[in-house]
Amino acid sequence: MSVEFDFTKLCKLAQIQISEEETQVLDKKLNTILEFFGDLAKIPTHGIEPLYTLQTEFILREDAAIEPKQTNEILQNAPSLEDGMYSLPRVVGEAE
Repeated sequence: MSVEFDFTKLCKLAQIQISEEETQVLDKKLNTILEFFGDLAKIPTHGIEPLYTLQTEFILREDAAIEPKQTNEILQNAPSLEDGMYSLPRVVGEAE
């Protein structure tokens, strides 16, 4: 099973700027990891019981009403405010 991954595209989507040399090194490493998982997928596991089972019961807390926090109390933690709302720097897309 051959798996190819475009690390350059991932860096662009994540807005990470790295050199071409770093991109090539990381691209090779990531593709090696993906090939390893492809090799694992080839291992026949039919009829083998799992060594660990997931929890089948959910432990839930009691549903209790609580008082909501006041807006002013929440906004005290904001790095900056604009018109009574959080004001944060743009992280997606180009600045206008």
